[in-house]
Amino acid sequence: METAASEGQEVTTIPETTEPTNGKRYATREELLSYSPRATKDVYWEPLQMWFQLTELSVTRQDRIRDSVMRPAKTRGGDPEVDISGFRRKLVIECLIQPKLTPEDFTALGEIGGQLFNALQDAAAKLNGVDEDSQKEAERDSPTTQS
Repeated sequence: METAASEGQEVTTIPETTEPTNGKRYATREELLSYSPRATKDVYWEPLQMWFQLTELSVTRQDRIRDSVMRPAKTRGGDPEVDISGFRRKLVIECLIQPKLTPEDFTALGEIGGQLFNALQDAAAKLNGVDEDSQKEAERDSPTTQS
């Protein structure tokens, strides 16, 4: 790929290759877009002597949850409002694959015991990088704005 040069400017040529000179092999577009394995986590709940299985969400499913809690800004140019009521239940419903729940289970899920729900929610949050440790790591790794 070449960039156009104005008078007196240098032409930059960028090779279109997945084999860079630093010895690393970069993924191709096809490899990236065809990758679908997701992490799963099994949670054992001793009082019931049963297992539950949760999965990492696809970007589409993560966006669906994010969009469900975002509200348009009340003023032009203002920040959107975030209504996180029900966020934890929505996350668990989307992540649980054994047993599989549906959005119709939203109200009933709010009535189960808090300890079991918290164990499921903690696993779902960790799988999807929205747990407290992941948040702290993201903040630590993000560049700070200097004035």
